[in-house]
Amino acid sequence: MSNDLETLLKILSAIMAMVGFLLTLRRAREDSLRRSEVMVWANQSIAVLKTLSLICAMKRDAQHPDIVSKKVVEVMFDSAILVEKGRLFFKNQIADDHGKDKQAAYRGYRPVILDPLVAAHQIANMLVDADSAACDRLMQIADANVREFVSRIQPEVGRQRTASKVTRQSGQDINIQHHLDPEPAAPGGNSSQP
Repeated sequence: MSNDLETLLKILSAIMAMVGFLLTLRRAREDSLRRSEVMVWANQSIAVLKTLSLICAMKRDAQHPDIVSKKVVEVMFDSAILVEKGRLFFKNQIADDHGKDKQAAYRGYRPVILDPLVAAHQIANMLVDADSAACDRLMQIADANVREFVSRIQPEVGRQRTASKVTRQSGQDINIQHHLDPEPAAPGGNSSQP
């Protein structure tokens, strides 16, 4: 009888180990899928935030008003949609009774990661009637929002380290105008000559 009990315990132990292993695999797969979904959302959010910054500059400089008008409307819609999509990944923080009468996803305080998108929506709405000076200020806020969002989302979806030593190196100061300026003429010579 004791041999049967030992055998049964060994079988149960093996089954429990297998179930634990399968649950761990499932959790790892779910985490991987969530990370890739958050990455897609983050990339869409960065595109909307950066587009807003660029259209602020275009409107300030009165460039391509037809494109600006179209893009402003796109940012209005896209930013609002991305806020709602973001709520799927980042839940409100419930600290007190704030929003207690709202639906579950809207109770408490919005996660800070969504703030740049909410601000982008507000900026896009203000941009419609903004003059050049207001566009300049809105652009500064939009630029700050891009940097804030990237800084906040990077730990969530970014890699901990790079795969190559080359991509780990510090970047250089980029001055395109320097590359566009003609080379200074040699003393007593023509700079177009080799």
